Amino acid sequence: MKLKLLFALVILCSNLSFSQVRCNFEAPEALYSPPPNFQVNRSNEPTIVPVIVHVYRVANFFPVTPGNIIEAIDLTNQYFMGELPNPVDVQPDFESLVNYPNVQLKLATKLPDSTCFNGIIYHNLLSLNDLPTDYSTYSISTENYLNIHVSWGDFSYATFPSPGLIAGNPNDFIFFTNYEARLRPLTLVHELGHWLGLGHTFGGTNTSAVVCGDDLIDDTPPTKGSAGGTCNLELSECTPGVIENVHNHMDYSNCSMMFTTGQAAVMQSVIADTTLARHQIVSEENLLRTGVFDIPQCEGSLTTFNDLFPNCDSSRVRLFGTYSNIVADSVSWYCPGATQELWLTDHPQVYYTTE
Repeated sequence: MKLKLLFALVILCSNLSFSQVRCNFEAPEALYSPPPNFQVNRSNEPTIVPVIVHVYRVANFFPVTPGNIIEAIDLTNQYFMGELPNPVDVQPDFESLVNYPNVQLKLATKLPDSTCFNGIIYHNLLSLNDLPTDYSTYSISTENYLNIHVSWGDFSYATFPSPGLIAGNPNDFIFFTNYEARLRPLTLVHELGHWLGLGHTFGGTNTSAVVCGDDLIDDTPPTKGSAGGTCNLELSECTPGVIENVHNHMDYSNCSMMFTTGQAAVMQSVIADTTLARHQIVSEENLLRTGVFDIPQCEGSLTTFNDLFPNCDSSRVRLFGTYSNIVADSVSWYCPGATQELWLTDHPQVYYTTE
Protein backbone atom coordinates (compact mmCIF):
# COMPACT_ATOMS: atom_id res chain seq x y z
CA MET A 1 0.00 0.00 0.00
CA LYS A 2 1.39 3.39 -0.92
CA LEU A 3 0.74 6.50 1.09
CA LYS A 4 1.42 9.85 -0.55
CA LEU A 5 1.53 12.97 1.56
CA LEU A 6 0.96 16.24 -0.29
CA PHE A 7 1.94 19.25 1.77
CA ALA A 8 2.45 22.79 0.47
CA LEU A 9 3.78 25.70 2.52
CA VAL A 10 4.42 29.35 1.68
CA ILE A 11 6.69 31.00 4.25
CA LEU A 12 7.37 34.75 4.52
CA CYS A 13 10.26 35.75 6.77
CA SER A 14 10.23 39.53 8.12
CA ASN A 15 26.23 20.24 19.63
CA LEU A 16 25.13 17.21 19.95
CA SER A 17 26.62 15.92 23.20
CA PHE A 18 27.55 12.38 24.12
CA SER A 19 27.16 10.94 27.57
CA GLN A 20 29.45 8.46 29.23
CA VAL A 21 26.31 6.49 30.11
CA ARG A 22 24.76 5.51 26.79
CA CYS A 23 22.60 2.76 28.20
CA ASN A 24 21.54 1.42 31.55
CA PHE A 25 22.67 -2.20 31.40
CA GLU A 26 21.91 -4.02 34.61
CA ALA A 27 24.70 -6.58 34.75
CA PRO A 28 23.47 -10.08 35.67
CA GLU A 29 25.25 -12.23 38.21
CA ALA A 30 26.75 -14.18 35.31
CA LEU A 31 26.93 -13.42 31.62
CA TYR A 32 25.50 -16.02 29.25
CA SER A 33 27.90 -18.54 27.76
CA PRO A 34 27.06 -20.83 24.83
CA PRO A 35 27.45 -24.60 25.29
CA PRO A 36 30.93 -26.03 24.62
CA ASN A 37 31.81 -26.27 20.92
CA PHE A 38 28.74 -24.22 19.90
CA GLN A 39 29.14 -23.21 16.26
CA VAL A 40 27.65 -20.11 14.64
CA ASN A 41 24.96 -21.27 12.23
CA ARG A 42 25.24 -19.45 8.93
CA SER A 43 21.80 -20.34 7.55
CA ASN A 44 20.44 -18.54 4.50
CA GLU A 45 17.24 -17.87 6.44
CA PRO A 46 17.45 -15.30 9.26
CA THR A 47 15.90 -15.82 12.66
CA ILE A 48 12.91 -13.46 12.73
CA VAL A 49 11.86 -11.57 15.86
CA PRO A 50 8.30 -10.10 15.80
CA VAL A 51 8.27 -6.52 17.09
CA ILE A 52 5.73 -4.11 18.57
CA VAL A 53 6.92 -0.52 18.93
CA HIS A 54 5.19 1.77 21.43
CA VAL A 55 5.70 5.49 20.75
CA TYR A 56 4.66 7.90 23.50
CA ARG A 57 3.50 11.17 21.96
CA VAL A 58 2.83 14.18 24.15
CA ALA A 59 0.63 17.01 22.85
CA ASN A 60 2.63 20.04 21.62
CA PHE A 61 5.79 17.91 21.25
CA PHE A 62 6.60 16.64 17.80
CA PRO A 63 6.64 12.86 17.56
CA VAL A 64 9.07 10.20 16.59
CA THR A 65 7.65 9.16 13.22
CA PRO A 66 7.15 5.70 11.74
CA GLY A 67 9.97 6.58 9.37
CA ASN A 68 12.34 7.11 12.33
CA ILE A 69 11.34 3.69 13.67
CA ILE A 70 11.70 1.91 10.33
CA GLU A 71 15.10 3.52 9.70
CA ALA A 72 16.38 2.30 13.09
CA ILE A 73 15.03 -1.22 12.50
CA ASP A 74 16.46 -1.36 8.97
CA LEU A 75 19.91 -0.26 10.19
CA THR A 76 19.79 -2.79 13.02
CA ASN A 77 18.85 -5.57 10.61
CA GLN A 78 21.77 -4.73 8.33
CA TYR A 79 24.25 -5.31 11.14
CA PHE A 80 22.47 -8.35 12.57
CA MET A 81 22.14 -10.01 9.15
CA GLY A 82 25.68 -9.36 7.95
CA GLU A 83 24.90 -6.71 5.33
CA LEU A 84 27.17 -4.32 7.24
CA PRO A 85 30.03 -3.71 7.74
CA ASN A 86 32.53 -4.30 4.99
CA PRO A 87 35.22 -6.18 6.98
CA VAL A 88 38.00 -4.13 5.38
CA ASP A 89 36.63 -1.07 7.21
CA VAL A 90 37.29 -2.73 10.58
CA GLN A 91 40.50 -2.55 12.64
CA PRO A 92 42.98 -5.03 11.08
CA ASP A 93 43.27 -6.89 14.41
CA PHE A 94 39.53 -7.73 14.27
CA GLU A 95 38.86 -7.93 10.52
CA SER A 96 38.90 -11.76 10.53
CA LEU A 97 36.55 -11.90 13.54
CA VAL A 98 33.67 -9.90 12.06
CA ASN A 99 30.51 -11.98 12.37
CA TYR A 100 26.76 -11.62 12.90
CA PRO A 101 23.90 -13.64 14.45
CA ASN A 102 21.63 -13.53 11.35
CA VAL A 103 18.67 -12.06 13.25
CA GLN A 104 15.99 -9.90 11.65
CA LEU A 105 13.47 -7.64 13.39
CA LYS A 106 10.08 -7.47 11.68
CA LEU A 107 7.09 -5.38 12.66
CA ALA A 108 4.12 -7.53 13.63
CA THR A 109 0.82 -7.03 11.80
CA LYS A 110 -1.46 -8.84 14.24
CA LEU A 111 -2.18 -8.16 17.88
CA PRO A 112 -2.88 -11.11 20.22
CA ASP A 113 -6.61 -10.90 19.41
CA SER A 114 -5.74 -10.89 15.66
CA THR A 115 -6.57 -7.18 15.33
CA CYS A 116 -4.80 -5.75 12.29
CA PHE A 117 -2.15 -3.03 12.86
CA ASN A 118 1.20 -1.92 11.45
CA GLY A 119 3.41 -2.86 14.40
CA ILE A 120 3.63 0.70 15.76
CA ILE A 121 1.29 1.93 18.49
CA TYR A 122 1.05 5.63 19.39
CA HIS A 123 0.10 6.38 22.98
CA ASN A 124 -1.22 9.97 22.93
CA LEU A 125 -0.71 11.84 26.20
CA LEU A 126 -1.65 15.35 27.29
CA SER A 127 1.57 16.30 29.08
CA LEU A 128 4.97 15.01 30.13
CA ASN A 129 3.47 14.39 33.56
CA ASP A 130 1.33 11.67 31.96
CA LEU A 131 4.31 9.60 30.83
CA PRO A 132 4.30 6.14 32.39
CA THR A 133 6.38 5.59 35.49
CA ASP A 134 6.41 1.91 34.55
CA TYR A 135 6.51 1.16 30.82
CA SER A 136 5.89 -2.52 31.47
CA THR A 137 2.21 -1.68 32.04
CA TYR A 138 1.99 -0.93 28.30
CA SER A 139 3.87 -4.07 27.20
CA ILE A 140 1.87 -6.53 25.10
CA SER A 141 2.46 -10.29 25.24
CA THR A 142 6.24 -10.21 25.59
CA GLU A 143 6.26 -13.98 25.06
CA ASN A 144 5.10 -13.29 21.49
CA TYR A 145 6.66 -9.91 20.63
CA LEU A 146 9.78 -7.94 21.35
CA ASN A 147 8.27 -4.75 22.77
CA ILE A 148 10.25 -1.55 22.11
CA HIS A 149 9.12 1.51 24.09
CA VAL A 150 10.15 4.86 22.56
CA SER A 151 9.83 7.82 24.91
CA TRP A 152 11.63 10.55 26.83
CA GLY A 153 14.57 9.35 28.89
CA ASP A 154 18.23 9.88 29.73
CA PHE A 155 19.42 6.60 28.24
CA SER A 156 18.21 3.49 26.45
CA TYR A 157 18.24 0.06 28.07
CA ALA A 158 17.23 -3.55 27.53
CA THR A 159 16.26 -6.61 29.55
CA PHE A 160 18.92 -9.32 29.74
CA PRO A 161 17.79 -12.94 29.04
CA SER A 162 18.56 -14.42 32.44
CA PRO A 163 17.39 -17.94 33.38
CA GLY A 164 14.97 -16.43 35.91
CA LEU A 165 13.21 -14.33 33.25
CA ILE A 166 9.97 -16.14 32.47
CA ALA A 167 8.41 -15.80 29.00
CA GLY A 168 5.66 -13.19 29.15
CA ASN A 169 7.24 -11.06 31.87
CA PRO A 170 6.02 -7.52 30.99
CA ASN A 171 9.39 -6.10 32.08
CA ASP A 172 11.06 -7.90 29.17
CA PHE A 173 11.50 -5.08 26.65
CA ILE A 174 13.85 -2.53 25.07
CA PHE A 175 13.55 1.15 26.02
CA PHE A 176 14.72 3.49 23.24
CA THR A 177 14.89 7.23 23.88
CA ASN A 178 13.29 9.76 21.52
CA TYR A 179 16.67 11.41 21.05
CA GLU A 180 18.34 8.21 19.95
CA ALA A 181 15.41 7.14 17.78
CA ARG A 182 15.81 10.40 15.85
CA LEU A 183 19.55 11.05 15.93
CA ARG A 184 21.43 7.91 17.04
CA PRO A 185 19.51 4.93 15.62
CA LEU A 186 22.65 2.76 15.93
CA THR A 187 21.88 2.61 19.65
CA LEU A 188 19.16 0.06 18.86
CA VAL A 189 21.90 -2.31 17.64
CA HIS A 190 23.61 -2.01 21.02
CA GLU A 191 20.41 -2.58 22.99
CA LEU A 192 19.34 -5.57 20.89
CA GLY A 193 22.78 -7.01 21.65
CA HIS A 194 21.93 -6.77 25.37
CA TRP A 195 18.47 -8.29 24.79
CA LEU A 196 20.20 -11.24 23.13
CA GLY A 197 22.69 -11.82 25.93
CA LEU A 198 25.70 -9.55 25.32
CA GLY A 199 27.32 -7.45 28.01
CA HIS A 200 29.51 -4.41 27.50
CA THR A 201 32.98 -5.25 26.22
CA PHE A 202 34.34 -3.27 29.20
CA GLY A 203 32.52 -5.37 31.81
CA GLY A 204 29.52 -5.11 34.10
CA THR A 205 29.32 -1.34 34.35
CA ASN A 206 27.63 1.48 32.45
CA THR A 207 30.61 3.83 32.73
CA SER A 208 33.37 3.30 30.21
CA ALA A 209 37.00 4.51 30.01
CA VAL A 210 37.56 4.10 33.77
CA VAL A 211 38.48 0.54 34.79
CA CYS A 212 39.56 -2.42 32.67
CA GLY A 213 36.81 -5.01 32.39
CA ASP A 214 35.78 -8.02 30.33
CA ASP A 215 32.64 -9.54 28.81
CA LEU A 216 34.08 -13.08 29.18
CA ILE A 217 33.98 -13.65 25.41
CA ASP A 218 37.32 -14.96 24.15
CA ASP A 219 37.62 -12.86 20.99
CA THR A 220 36.82 -9.50 22.63
CA PRO A 221 39.86 -8.51 24.70
CA PRO A 222 39.64 -6.81 28.10
CA THR A 223 39.16 -3.06 27.75
CA LYS A 224 38.27 0.08 29.63
CA GLY A 225 36.03 0.93 26.71
CA SER A 226 35.83 4.15 24.77
CA ALA A 227 34.89 7.45 26.31
CA GLY A 228 31.53 8.39 24.85
CA GLY A 229 31.77 10.04 21.44
CA THR A 230 35.39 9.03 20.76
CA CYS A 231 36.99 6.62 18.29
CA ASN A 232 40.59 5.78 19.16
CA LEU A 233 41.54 2.88 16.89
CA GLU A 234 44.87 2.51 18.71
CA LEU A 235 43.31 2.10 22.15
CA SER A 236 45.46 -0.31 24.17
CA GLU A 237 45.32 0.27 27.92
CA CYS A 238 44.52 -3.08 29.53
CA THR A 239 46.88 -5.67 28.02
CA PRO A 240 50.32 -4.61 26.76
CA GLY A 241 50.51 -4.87 22.99
CA VAL A 242 46.81 -5.78 22.57
CA ILE A 243 44.58 -3.41 20.60
CA GLU A 244 41.06 -3.10 22.05
CA ASN A 245 37.97 -3.45 19.88
CA VAL A 246 36.53 0.08 19.74
CA HIS A 247 34.64 -0.87 16.56
CA ASN A 248 32.51 -3.25 18.62
CA HIS A 249 28.80 -2.49 18.96
CA MET A 250 29.00 -3.22 22.69
CA ASP A 251 31.56 -0.45 23.25
CA TYR A 252 30.62 3.24 23.66
CA SER A 253 32.66 4.59 20.73
CA ASN A 254 31.06 6.69 18.02
CA CYS A 255 32.41 4.34 15.33
CA SER A 256 30.83 1.02 16.32
CA MET A 257 30.26 -1.32 13.40
CA MET A 258 30.84 -5.00 14.25
CA PHE A 259 30.17 -8.08 16.34
CA THR A 260 32.72 -10.87 16.72
CA THR A 261 32.28 -14.60 16.11
CA GLY A 262 32.15 -15.16 19.87
CA GLN A 263 29.40 -12.56 20.29
CA ALA A 264 27.41 -14.05 17.39
CA ALA A 265 27.66 -17.46 19.08
CA VAL A 266 26.29 -16.06 22.35
CA MET A 267 23.30 -14.43 20.61
CA GLN A 268 22.45 -17.49 18.54
CA SER A 269 22.81 -19.73 21.57
CA VAL A 270 20.44 -17.53 23.60
CA ILE A 271 17.82 -17.88 20.86
CA ALA A 272 18.32 -21.66 20.61
CA ASP A 273 18.20 -22.27 24.37
CA THR A 274 14.74 -23.71 25.13
CA THR A 275 15.08 -22.72 28.80
CA LEU A 276 15.21 -19.01 27.95
CA ALA A 277 12.38 -16.65 27.04
CA ARG A 278 13.83 -15.82 23.62
CA HIS A 279 13.26 -19.28 22.14
CA GLN A 280 9.46 -19.14 22.03
CA ILE A 281 9.27 -15.73 20.39
CA VAL A 282 11.08 -16.90 17.22
CA SER A 283 9.13 -20.14 16.76
CA GLU A 284 7.41 -20.73 13.43
CA GLU A 285 4.05 -20.95 15.17
CA ASN A 286 4.59 -17.54 16.78
CA LEU A 287 5.70 -15.94 13.53
CA LEU A 288 2.41 -16.99 11.93
CA ARG A 289 0.45 -15.82 14.97
CA THR A 290 2.01 -12.35 14.91
CA GLY A 291 1.63 -11.86 11.16
CA VAL A 292 5.22 -10.93 10.35
CA PHE A 293 4.82 -12.36 6.84
CA ASP A 294 1.56 -10.49 6.18
CA ILE A 295 0.86 -7.04 4.75
CA PRO A 296 -1.68 -5.19 6.90
CA GLN A 297 -4.98 -4.68 5.12
CA CYS A 298 -6.65 -2.69 7.91
CA GLU A 299 -8.16 0.79 7.73
CA GLY A 300 -5.51 3.40 8.45
CA SER A 301 -5.23 7.05 9.42
CA LEU A 302 -2.77 9.87 8.81
CA THR A 303 -1.81 12.90 10.92
CA THR A 304 0.62 15.66 9.89
CA PHE A 305 2.47 18.26 11.97
CA ASN A 306 4.90 21.10 11.29
CA ASP A 307 7.03 23.56 13.20
CA LEU A 308 8.89 26.65 12.02
CA PHE A 309 12.36 28.09 12.73
CA PRO A 310 12.52 31.54 11.07
CA ASN A 311 15.75 33.42 10.34
CA CYS A 312 16.31 36.72 8.62
CA ASP A 313 17.28 35.18 5.29
CA SER A 314 15.59 31.79 5.40
CA SER A 315 13.19 29.58 7.28
CA ARG A 316 13.50 25.95 8.27
CA VAL A 317 10.30 23.97 8.52
CA ARG A 318 10.22 20.54 10.13
CA LEU A 319 7.45 18.32 8.82
CA PHE A 320 6.14 15.16 10.47
CA GLY A 321 3.72 12.53 9.27
CA THR A 322 2.43 9.75 11.50
CA TYR A 323 0.19 6.99 10.20
CA SER A 324 -1.59 4.19 12.00
CA ASN A 325 -2.52 0.65 10.94
CA ILE A 326 -0.90 1.01 7.53
CA VAL A 327 2.63 0.45 6.28
CA ALA A 328 3.78 3.17 3.91
CA ASP A 329 6.26 1.79 1.40
CA SER A 330 6.77 5.33 0.12
CA VAL A 331 6.11 8.77 1.55
CA SER A 332 6.30 11.99 -0.46
CA TRP A 333 6.08 15.62 0.56
CA TYR A 334 5.71 18.23 -2.19
CA CYS A 335 6.77 21.69 -0.98
CA PRO A 336 6.51 24.30 -3.78
CA GLY A 337 9.02 27.11 -3.51
CA ALA A 338 11.37 25.32 -1.12
CA THR A 339 15.07 24.97 -1.93
CA GLN A 340 14.24 21.27 -2.38
CA GLU A 341 10.61 20.72 -3.32
CA LEU A 342 10.26 16.91 -3.20
CA TRP A 343 11.08 14.90 -0.08
CA LEU A 344 10.80 11.14 0.32
CA THR A 345 10.86 10.79 4.11
CA ASP A 346 8.09 11.29 6.67
CA HIS A 347 10.21 13.70 8.74
CA PRO A 348 11.98 16.16 6.37
CA GLN A 349 13.53 19.49 7.26
CA VAL A 350 12.56 21.89 4.48
CA TYR A 351 14.21 25.24 3.77
CA TYR A 352 12.67 28.35 2.20
CA THR A 353 14.72 31.37 1.19
CA THR A 354 13.15 34.75 1.88
CA GLU A 355 13.51 37.82 -0.31
